[in-house]
Amino acid sequence: MSDVYPPIIAAINTGIIQPVQDYTNLLPHDCTTGNCTFPTDGEVSFSTLGVGHFCEEITSQVQEKFVNTNRKGTDPLTFLAYLNTSTNGNVSMGIGTSVIVLSTGSVKSTLRTLVTVKMLHKPSFHVLKALAISCSICPVVLTYGVNITKSIMCEKQIGVTRIGDNLLAGRNGPEQFVRFKLAKSETFRNGTIVPCDRQHKADSGFTPVSHGNIGAAPSNSSWNSSATDAELWYYPDDCVYSMSKGAVDGIESYFGEIFDGQQLGNAGSNGIGGSIYLRQFHQAGNMTLATVDDMFRKITAAMTATIRTHGRNSDATQATGVVWCQTTCMKIRWKWLSYPVALIGLSLAFLALVAIESRDVAKDRLWKSSVLAMSFCDMDEVHLCGMSPTKNETIDVIVRSTSKL
Repeated sequence: MSDVYPPIIAAINTGIIQPVQDYTNLLPHDCTTGNCTFPTDGEVSFSTLGVGHFCEEITSQVQEKFVNTNRKGTDPLTFLAYLNTSTNGNVSMGIGTSVIVLSTGSVKSTLRTLVTVKMLHKPSFHVLKALAISCSICPVVLTYGVNITKSIMCEKQIGVTRIGDNLLAGRNGPEQFVRFKLAKSETFRNGTIVPCDRQHKADSGFTPVSHGNIGAAPSNSSWNSSATDAELWYYPDDCVYSMSKGAVDGIESYFGEIFDGQQLGNAGSNGIGGSIYLRQFHQAGNMTLATVDDMFRKITAAMTATIRTHGRNSDATQATGVVWCQTTCMKIRWKWLSYPVALIGLSLAFLALVAIESRDVAKDRLWKSSVLAMSFCDMDEVHLCGMSPTKNETIDVIVRSTSKL
C-alpha cells in the first residue's frame, strides 16, 4: 500500500469542501506578453492524463428488510436498506434513536476505475425508499484546445478517452508497477496530428503496450500475459498514457478513509451529525443524482489540475505556442490629406504667379502687403485739406517719398 500523494489529498478536499469553479488559470503557464496562441489541428492543441467520473442511480438494487429488536422492554421495528458490493459488503441505514439520512461505502479499484463510491440517502423516516447512487472515478486522456488572451488562459475540452487496466501488469519488471495504460494511434506534434508509428522491436523512446491497451480501455482481463510477442507492441513514448500502481493505491486508500462505513445522522434538535464530507454531499437534505454528479465533477477537476501540475517530470512535456507582442502601427488614409494638400498647392501656385507677374516691376516700387509703408509717406500732407482727384504727378511724388524709407 502506498502513501497518498499530499497534493492529491489537497485536491480531493478542495473538490469536496471548497471547490473552484475553473482551475484553468491556476495551472502553471508562461506567456510574457499576455497574448499567446497554440498550434491546432481541428481545434486540438494537446492531450494530457487526467481523471474522469460517471454517476448512476442504482435504487433498483436496494433491498429492504425489517428486523425485530428488543430495547427496554419494547419491540421496535428497524428499517434497513443496503447494497451488496463485491468487496466491502453491505452499506446499511438503520432507524433507531437517530435517523441515518446518508450512508456511504467505497469499492476498491476494478477494471477501468480507480474507486467507486456507493451512497444511500433517506431524508426522513416517512420516505420508504432510499435513493441509491454509485459514482466511479477513472483515469482518462483529455484533449484540449487552448489560447491565452489578455493574460487569461482559455481551454476547451475536445475529447475524453478512458484508460483501462494495464494487461502487461502480470509480467515481471517495470510493467508490474503500472496499473493503467493506454496507447493512442495518433498524437499531436508541432501543431499537427500525426500517426503513432509502432513496432515489434524494443527501442529507446518506445514503451511496450499490450494489443488490448491500444486505442481503447479493455472491458475484461482475458488477455493472457504469456501470449506471444506478436501481441506486444512498442509505441512512441508520447503516444502512451499510464498511471502507476502506487498512485492508484493512494487514491483508493484516501477515498476509503472518507467514505468507507460512514453515516450521517439526523439527531433531532442537535441537527445533522457526521463528517464534513458527507454533509457536503447531503446538501441539507437536497441531495439528488444531479448534485452528487456535480460534486464528483468538482473532485475530478481538482485532481486533474493537480496531475497536470505535479505530473512526473520525466514524463511531462510542455505545450508550446507562439507569443504575440503588441506594437503601434500607423495607417495613412491618403484621401483625407487631399484637401490640405490642395490648399498648400494653390498657395504655392499663387506665390509663384505673383512672382511671375511682378518680374517687370522696379525693385523699389514693389510694395509688400503691409500698412507700415503708409505711415512713412507724405500722403497725409498732400491730402491734408481733403480728398480731391489725384493726378499721376501727385502719385509719383508719393511713390518717391515712400521709396526713401
